[in-house]
Amino acid sequence: MIVLGIDTSCDDTSVGITDDFVVLANIISSQEELHAPWGGVVPNLAKRAHQKNFEVVYQQALATAKIKEEKIEVVAVTQGHGLAVALEVGIEKAKQLAKKLRLPLVAVHHSEGHFVANYARDLNNKSIQRDKDLNIDSTIFPALAVLIAGGQTQLIKVNRVGGYEIIGQTVDDAIGEAFDKSARVLGLGYPGGAALARAAIKGNDKAYSLPRPMSQIDNLDVSYAGLKTAFIRQVREVLGPESDSVTKSVESLAGHLTKKQITDLAAAFQAAAIDTLIIKIEKAIQKYGFKQIFFGGGVAVNQLLQSKMSEVTKKYQLETFFPTPDLCRDNAAMIAIAGSLRAKKGLVVSNFDQLDRQPQFSLSEYQ
Repeated sequence: MIVLGIDTSCDDTSVGITDDFVVLANIISSQEELHAPWGGVVPNLAKRAHQKNFEVVYQQALATAKIKEEKIEVVAVTQGHGLAVALEVGIEKAKQLAKKLRLPLVAVHHSEGHFVANYARDLNNKSIQRDKDLNIDSTIFPALAVLIAGGQTQLIKVNRVGGYEIIGQTVDDAIGEAFDKSARVLGLGYPGGAALARAAIKGNDKAYSLPRPMSQIDNLDVSYAGLKTAFIRQVREVLGPESDSVTKSVESLAGHLTKKQITDLAAAFQAAAIDTLIIKIEKAIQKYGFKQIFFGGGVAVNQLLQSKMSEVTKKYQLETFFPTPDLCRDNAAMIAIAGSLRAKKGLVVSNFDQLDRQPQFSLSEYQ
């Protein structure tokens, strides 16, 4: 089944084409440079960029997949969650293409896309996983999905593909948002997650002490707002009396830090952020006895996280899966894969005019 996937959930315009789980094309047009001066995504700018970039990305996907649009059998699009005005663009483009080509239309939850990205296969029908040959039939249910990105931090009990139960999540800010905010405080730019991780490599994560929020609480929820606050407080303590003369804007603090202080602070923050998540993952394993863990979302590329999970894997004798980096970030190939699975179950949109964006779409409502 040849499926066209469309994702405009935030600041990347993406079109992907898959043949079942085989990725034929996965084109992503990034808006990072557009939003960088603002230190975050500006909704109206994102919407206009999606509208401007879509046709080019679509044609590039067709060319990469080496197919004509007449060969497409299903159109799949992200319905939510995401940025409302951005989701709107992708949904309208999907409706237009489905009507034009007289194809079934499938609405996909963004989180399911991140989960099924682990099943993606290359053009030779081999698993894209680095070191494991994974397919959907080899999944041991229930499995644990850990979805971590700029706007999401969730632990999900996967009873089956299409059957999800949220067992833990952030009570405030997402881990990716916390990484980006802390990176801006250190003057590392936007988006800052990757930049902070690179800086942390040169730092001493024990140079400063930061909390692991909610680690003593038995539930599986996490908190990153408190960690961000503690981090900013730590930065001000490092500066001492000098911080009093600095403007209240926390982004202005970086100019008063040494390179050593920046790398040590980055390392301390990264260690605290990852530990906070790992603690809850271990609690989930102990409670539910998971044998397989699937990661998804941009933060899944973090090397410290992957190293820590390697230790967890050995400790509990289980399997852990990470998509390749291009499938961790927001992308449309994962939406196409999810769309293929739903289309085969007959879960298509019956009335195109009633399909609308759901920016706060809960995975527990999606079946």
